[in-house]
Amino acid sequence: MSYNLPFYKFSCYNKYMKKQLFFDCDFYSHFAALTDEQAGKIIKAVFGFKQNLTETNFNDRFMDSYWQLTKQKIELQSSLYDKRSFTSAKNGKHGGRPKKPKKPISKQQILLSLQLIDEEIMRRQKLKNDSNEFDI
Repeated sequence: MSYNLPFYKFSCYNKYMKKQLFFDCDFYSHFAALTDEQAGKIIKAVFGFKQNLTETNFNDRFMDSYWQLTKQKIELQSSLYDKRSFTSAKNGKHGGRPKKPKKPISKQQILLSLQLIDEEIMRRQKLKNDSNEFDI
């Protein structure tokens, strides 16, 4: 999955989840609507949830709804990470990423290749014969 937007990267450690958490830059516009106190509480809740899997309850309905949206984003990223790491581990056990299937070669391509090879052989023989004519 690729994004054209830059990311804010927050790091924390939990042995059950990946170490990083990424927020899209468009997330900032929602975050800017919060006061500094509210933003600090959300950041603390994010790190608490990410590191200890602790659930934070806010008394304010606005903060609680904002937290639920943020938590869904964290859980979505974690599930996508788990899916990707499972696929990578599976591929690694089998010797790496599966090879892309080769396209079948048509008869026309084979005939064209043979014709080009024959033409190259004839050209080289002609050059060899031409160079032998001048030898004394």
